Amino acid sequence: AFSKILREKRYIVRDFEWDPSSKGKAAMALEQLNVEVDNMRSGLTRWCKTHYGEAFVAWMHIKVIRVFVESVLRYGLPVDFTAVLYKVAPGKETQLT
Repeated sequence: AFSKILREKRYIVRDFEWDPSSKGKAAMALEQLNVEVDNMRSGLTRWCKTHYGEAFVAWMHIKVIRVFVESVLRYGLPVDFTAVLYKVAPGKETQLT
């Protein structure tokens, strides 16, 4: 009766039988997948730590090239100009102006 009502409302009813041994198999598979994920995460973390520095250096190189090209071509500075980057200590910004 219950399944007939559900079929009328377009639900799919399937028979289910509990197998106690499947619980142990599922737990073992989950543990194996957790170990695999941990191994992959450690490898990815190691890869990211080694390649982050290289990517950052390449990005800064592109920024410096952009400063040079825009300074020479757009603003007409001589090719032998010097670009300087200042790092201001926190709270000292007002002393620069």
